[in-house]
Amino acid sequence: MRLRGIRSIAEANEFLKEYLPVYNRRFAKKSAQADNLHRPIPKGLNHHRILCIKTARTFWNDFTIAHERKVYQIEEAVTTKKVLVEEYTDGSMAIWCRGQKVTFRQITMRPEKLKESQE
Repeated sequence: MRLRGIRSIAEANEFLKEYLPVYNRRFAKKSAQADNLHRPIPKGLNHHRILCIKTARTFWNDFTIAHERKVYQIEEAVTTKKVLVEEYTDGSMAIWCRGQKVTFRQITMRPEKLKESQE
């Protein structure tokens, strides 16, 4: 498109009307089978949890984790040291522990470590 001096979206759309058929004739391949082999999504499949970024995180001793330069406080009692953070396409996120979603909140600072009293 640069070689043809195309500078706008309208010019690009006109160019594509002539270019795409030539491109498709050159590179298109016939499918091995003419049938449509797409299958319906199985019932109960949660594609929201499949199409996400999953990152394993380890707890600090104060039940906080760091993720994407933010600190999150886990608000439930858990018996493991690892969790799975899922970032979804809509911008939301969830934290999972052993297959269960746990509640959490973002905090600005990690809790202060309690000092033992010296007697």
